[in-house]
Amino acid sequence: MTTFEPAGSGMRKFDMKCMHAVLTSLSLAGLLLVSGACSLSPQGEPDEATTAEANTVEPAPTDEAASGVDDREGAVVVAESWQSPFQREDNVDSVAFWQGESEGQEVAWILATGKDSHDLLVYDATSGELVRRVGGEGEGAGEFQRPNGVMVLGDRAWVVERDNHRVQVLSLPGFDNVTFLGADSLRQPYGLTLFERAPGTVELYVTDSYMTQDKEVPSPEQLDERVKHFTVSLAADGAPEVMAQRAFGATSGIGMLAQVESLLADPAAQRLLIADEHESGMTLKVYTLEGEFTGEQVGEGHFFHEAEGVALRSCGETEGYWIATDQARDRSLFRVFDRASYEYLGTFQGELTANTDGVIHTSEAFGEFPQGAFFTVHDDRGVTAFDWQQIASAMGLSGDC
Repeated sequence: MTTFEPAGSGMRKFDMKCMHAVLTSLSLAGLLLVSGACSLSPQGEPDEATTAEANTVEPAPTDEAASGVDDREGAVVVAESWQSPFQREDNVDSVAFWQGESEGQEVAWILATGKDSHDLLVYDATSGELVRRVGGEGEGAGEFQRPNGVMVLGDRAWVVERDNHRVQVLSLPGFDNVTFLGADSLRQPYGLTLFERAPGTVELYVTDSYMTQDKEVPSPEQLDERVKHFTVSLAADGAPEVMAQRAFGATSGIGMLAQVESLLADPAAQRLLIADEHESGMTLKVYTLEGEFTGEQVGEGHFFHEAEGVALRSCGETEGYWIATDQARDRSLFRVFDRASYEYLGTFQGELTANTDGVIHTSEAFGEFPQGAFFTVHDDRGVTAFDWQQIASAMGLSGDC
């Protein structure tokens, strides 16, 4: 078990996203370039050259020159079902889906984090209409400081607050505070994933993309706490209990987590997929739920911009599709992989959706979405929706699993 150290005090207002343009043009000592010299051996382990050269290689070139190709020409175009109103002042980052009853009516909502407005924005998932705002800047219950990741489990919303260094849990549909957690260990938290291990017991994983005091990616030996794991007991008849389980992240080889935000658990497969958006290794790194790198990567050679939001379409216990964002500024590319084998299956894009951070998929039927929907952040200003049936039809995937 790893003992967490208290959060530092010198990093509260740094936005790692804002450093991307700088980082892509600098050589980051200690970060590994994923190239032919660091391919996996047949057994799935890094070869010796990978480890030996980890502190000597140069970062990859910038977006525009990364490989000379971008398989956009192979991407199928799927029209968005709706687009929410544009509101630049919010700086929207991540999205979550909730379906339930509010004021005596069945509703389907999209919750989106507004980093600059310090709000949660609530959209009608059937139309994109803005229903309400929740929160406001502050440190108290129901208030936020730069909310980033958000996820819904049952009738609770879990919100990562980067500048309050915590996760806040809210009950739905009223958005009443349930608890706070992680403030004694999180430094610069960004994304989260969670699942219920047993009734009332939640396993929570949070990416912690802390930087040095010089606002640089830390050296490899300091990357061992990129993800923090908590077990949370939310029994109805008692106060919530939080236990810090471990902090983890590989410090050498292709499993290093340099610049991480999005991650998603597949508890049936006992796996975590963690998106590394740094240009030194833009892939989804596969870890176990116990925090060990498996030696596997998803999407190597298929991300040309930034590996970002990750979603999963489950088809039973083992089958389905991973969908991951390649965050192009003009129009985002959504890479699709087989759930079990991680085989690359193709790419789709919208007619307008661009510069996407967070995404969420739901298989629940609602409104005009009989097989569920895929929701994306659009250009920091709003949200777009895609009908899963249209995605599946355009790409030759199963639409009714």
